[in-house]
Amino acid sequence: MIERRRVGASDIFVSRIGLGGWQASGWETSHAASYEQVVHEAIDRGVNLFDTAPSYGKGEAERLLGKAIGAKRESVIIATKFGPKDSTPKRLRDSLEQSLKNLNTDYIDIYQQHWPPRTPAVDETLGELLKLRDEGKIREIGVSNWGPREFSEVSNASPIMAVQGAYSLLWRRAEKEIFPWCKTEQVAFFAYSPLCQGVLTGKFKSNENLPRDSRRQNIFLQDKLYPEVKSFLSALSDAARGTDGFSMAQVALGWILAQPPVTSVLVGCSRLSQLLEACTIGGDSISQQTELYLSEQSEHFIPLTQLYPSLWNWHPRGAV
Repeated sequence: MIERRRVGASDIFVSRIGLGGWQASGWETSHAASYEQVVHEAIDRGVNLFDTAPSYGKGEAERLLGKAIGAKRESVIIATKFGPKDSTPKRLRDSLEQSLKNLNTDYIDIYQQHWPPRTPAVDETLGELLKLRDEGKIREIGVSNWGPREFSEVSNASPIMAVQGAYSLLWRRAEKEIFPWCKTEQVAFFAYSPLCQGVLTGKFKSNENLPRDSRRQNIFLQDKLYPEVKSFLSALSDAARGTDGFSMAQVALGWILAQPPVTSVLVGCSRLSQLLEACTIGGDSISQQTELYLSEQSEHFIPLTQLYPSLWNWHPRGAV
């Protein structure tokens, strides 16, 4: 059974491997039947955290998740989101009602602001989320893609139980910008894009003819950084060969799970084989020597990525 950890100070416990929902709809590789199969197998293997958003396939990802979960609703934790443009009280409520309908449920376990907008102020949005929690429509509050700007603006962080952020061997900004805040506030951290949209699996032998989806905007598949990525993938491949039969993807996931601040890793799976691969990994799967080696090799990307506001060089609040 996959290990579970508490989400902040809440009574929610989530599996250390969670299933991300972006790939359910809107990607070139998205396939409804395959995603439903992945959800069923994930539940059978002890995965209980399922993350999605209304922006994934214009609500289709939520609808597919709701259908796949079916009668097992009480045994899973659903984390969905509302967009930055839906952060005003009225639009937030409308977005929540649509998500409840899409997911065929009457409550959301962890409701997250997807990206922080320029307006309204974070406290205004948080105030409305507290009302929704009191009404029983959501169980806990989470935020996604928050950083130092947003942390400095919130007057009372105690209602926030989880922060979701990009984190991988190539994108380590969370270590400086999010982990210290999570530790101080005793907040859970969910790592998304742990394989950088497949980059760390070694599947992209070149950055030409990329899939016609968000991966075309991924900074690590652009000409400026791609040569650096190729060099690092050689080091990751060497590390994988030194393990007990683990793939590059498994070693990369094992490295993240070995980082103490990480509560759960959200893995996007288009195929059942990808889920099975991820479910074999735990926080003690790779040796300390391998972990340190990969940390040293990936430090090269910390200054290289500092000027990018996100993996896709975009942020609703502008530059870093």
